[in-house]
Amino acid sequence: MAVEAPATPIQQQYAPVRWLAPIGVIDERILAWVQARRSPQSDAWAVYAKMLGDGRYTLPPTMLLYFVAMYLKWQLGMDMALFAFVNFFFAGTITQVLHIFTRRHRPDRGEGPLIFEGFHLRSKHRSFPSGHSTVSWALFSIYGLLSWPTLWPMSVIAFGLACTTSYSRLNDNAHWPSDVISGSLIGLGTAIVMVSWL
Repeated sequence: MAVEAPATPIQQQYAPVRWLAPIGVIDERILAWVQARRSPQSDAWAVYAKMLGDGRYTLPPTMLLYFVAMYLKWQLGMDMALFAFVNFFFAGTITQVLHIFTRRHRPDRGEGPLIFEGFHLRSKHRSFPSGHSTVSWALFSIYGLLSWPTLWPMSVIAFGLACTTSYSRLNDNAHWPSDVISGSLIGLGTAIVMVSWL
């Protein structure tokens, strides 16, 4: 008869919240489905898709858009760039606060979807919510919302890029689906708030 391994100290200290159990089951099933379809090709495009959720790669083009639009006297372009820039910090701040208060473990640790450590200012566990999803949806939602319906192709491309970034985090086994969905909703939600100010 196999002997069950004792729980680790972290599992003893932070027991999973029971009401999150259904979400954990869904997280595991969706992530397993994505991982079963992972390939060298999906890993290759995920490298570039991840960049779309990284401010180091997305903020410089955003600032460039603002100055080019200002030179061309294109008000819509200036609004897109300015609102996207502000929303990057607005949505990003919300995500960072949630990281501090939840400290959820990432799926690549193999510990299950319900390991949350709770409040701590310094932690390497920052799975909930997905920062890359937050950033990509915070920026591209602004472009998508402001370009609709006049520049609808740009709107479709913007939301498509945001979806691609979110999926890449699942492909890389870096986040649980609920992390990605939460980050996406934060980025989209703050974008809707920003656009409503216009």
